[in-house]
Amino acid sequence: MIGCGGTGGHIYPGIAIAEELILLDSNINIIFIGSENNLEEKIINKQGYQLITLPNLKIKKTSNIILYLYKCLKSFIKSIYIINKFKPKIIIGLGGYSSFMIVFSSFFFKKMKIYIYEANAIPGLANKILSFNVNKIFGGYKNLLRYNFKKKLLLTGNPVRKNIIQIIDKKKALNFFNFTNKKNTIFFVGGSVGADNINNFIEKHMHLFKKYNLQIIGQIGFNKNNYLIKKSNLYNSIKLYNFIENINYAYNAADIIISRAGAGAISELCIIGKPTILIPSPNVRNNHQYYNALEIEKNNAAIIVKDINIDIELMDIIINLINDTDKCKILSNNIKNMSCNNAAKDIASILINN
Repeated sequence: MIGCGGTGGHIYPGIAIAEELILLDSNINIIFIGSENNLEEKIINKQGYQLITLPNLKIKKTSNIILYLYKCLKSFIKSIYIINKFKPKIIIGLGGYSSFMIVFSSFFFKKMKIYIYEANAIPGLANKILSFNVNKIFGGYKNLLRYNFKKKLLLTGNPVRKNIIQIIDKKKALNFFNFTNKKNTIFFVGGSVGADNINNFIEKHMHLFKKYNLQIIGQIGFNKNNYLIKKSNLYNSIKLYNFIENINYAYNAADIIISRAGAGAISELCIIGKPTILIPSPNVRNNHQYYNALEIEKNNAAIIVKDINIDIELMDIIINLINDTDKCKILSNNIKNMSCNNAAKDIASILINN
């Protein structure tokens, strides 16, 4: 049983682990636990896995504590029911509201192995709470060694889907977007839910992209205003999408990638090995995206631009990178050296063999 949801950074590692579990045991029964009316319903169902949803604990007004507590109780009761019905031998939580609830509920049962996964350099409060009663904690960053996880921590790296690992010929990738190899291609990815400031930057600089002869691919996020996509249709060299199913084509088409700094995104970027500019989201707990990015930057493997400085710095950095092939090679080689291709396989192996 795999608990995950809310963002692609929680969902895709779960899919990556599920892929490896099936390779190790084709008869294994995998059930995903997510939140209702959320991103996981759009992604997991398309992958062919069984998904059971819990009440979504996200509410628009955090001051509505009564509604929040009611949803927590409802989610807890359903989690108990699910575990009692399916009697899983293994539960792993990969982040999100539903992940916390299914893992927490499993503490009331015996004879099952319980695991959690911490993708970020700074652990969240939920995983700190859950860590006291789980068998093992899988982690992606050495910085996690600073925290008291009672020797339960296993540094496996962050799981990445198989289709990301498979490199696509650049010409084929460019053809997918009807682009040419005679121009530089920039890929903007604001995560599965999008990033407003990155989207605003794209809108403001469309004329400059044309001036500098750049080809632009952008993932602007689910449920974002399609006005930006319609505006981009006026330019043959700008292709924007709410979500890119075949994101490996965008990665392989790009000469430079500009991305948020979620742990899942960074793990994929390390495998792709392209010159990267990271723009950490300021709207996350513990500022963990900044610390994720810092782990990469201190190895001279990426450039960090603060969200507040996008309009001031980003265009100049893009142009400077395009004109500095030596810098691009250094960034590319260094981020590639930080890749961990076997994290999903290693985690799956531990889940089955332990």
